[in-house]
Amino acid sequence: MNGVCYRLATFHVVDRKLFMQRLSIRQMLVLDCLNEKHAKLKTREVHARVVERLGRARTIKTTQRDLNRLKDAGAAGVDERSDGGHWFRKKLVVSLDRLGQLDANQAMNLVLLLEHGARFGMKEQVEGLAHIKHYAESVLLEATAENGWSSRTLTSTTRFVTLEPAAFDPELLKIIQTSLLSQRTISVSYRVPERGDALVGYVLGVRGLSFQDANIYVSCYVHEEHWPAGSEPDANQPRHKYESNGPRTLSVLQMHRVLSASVDLLEREVPGNYDINAPQVRRDLLSLYSQEPICLVLRIRFNLQKRLSENRLAPDQRIEPDGADHWRLTCGIHDGQGLRLWLLSNADQIEVIEPLGLREYMRETLSKALSAYASHDV
Repeated sequence: MNGVCYRLATFHVVDRKLFMQRLSIRQMLVLDCLNEKHAKLKTREVHARVVERLGRARTIKTTQRDLNRLKDAGAAGVDERSDGGHWFRKKLVVSLDRLGQLDANQAMNLVLLLEHGARFGMKEQVEGLAHIKHYAESVLLEATAENGWSSRTLTSTTRFVTLEPAAFDPELLKIIQTSLLSQRTISVSYRVPERGDALVGYVLGVRGLSFQDANIYVSCYVHEEHWPAGSEPDANQPRHKYESNGPRTLSVLQMHRVLSASVDLLEREVPGNYDINAPQVRRDLLSLYSQEPICLVLRIRFNLQKRLSENRLAPDQRIEPDGADHWRLTCGIHDGQGLRLWLLSNADQIEVIEPLGLREYMRETLSKALSAYASHDV
């Protein structure tokens, strides 16, 4: 048996996810070892590599059983034409070259990232990566052989109320992703609730994707737009949020408002030098109200001072005592919807000192909120 050798061939798994889920960590390591440099490997060589990666002893008979399991699954075979016969590895559609290098800490980080994505809007997409998550959990299982590993030890959550992700068609997301990968333009039908659920047709090139607030946002260059009669935007009025900024502009759309999508047959030029972190793109993605960071000055109370001493509001944040039971915080930060929602959610702990425009916004917004509670009558 120790004289048996392995090499690569071509093979496509009919149900890749099911196949990968049924493999043990040892069998995955065997596949990964056979991937290295596409070399022929004898059983004892495979065994030595697997033992080195596992960091613990195991018998060569176990390695042989794993190889036989791979043969039964259609991932390995025997070439009878060679002297004494040798085994060969059939190449899977999925490569575990990189995953095979995961240590226990990396595997734990990967599981946490997948849990986070599933929790905050990417559940179906994470389910499509079940074989990868299973592999990472298998690494953790091997690393905790004495105590055992339980998926109930990791989670991703938040103390804050989060809205349920808006539903979208996963097949449409694939078309959106294909446009981003291939730089081909697509035609989409897009619902605009602010205009009576009007269906507008866009011809666009996808330039970037952002996963935020449990939804997916599509940064795109709009070549054309076609509005139904009577729903056209007024050229003298600002556009609504998350409809296009107009033809030949960078815009941001919401994935769940895309009702149909198809590849555009015409070749179209798309402006280069795109950067999803550029101010113009971030303005639309994050509803920013300032091109540059503002100088924010707050007067805060003890509870918030304690929290912000551990979790900074901005990298250049400074906190200094400011009278009895108060502290003065200064930092540079972009003014936008996110900052204002945070300020309002901590309104009883914060007084905005500067800038004056933001202070006035807080005063007006809180006055409106308090007016709803001016009377004890409901």
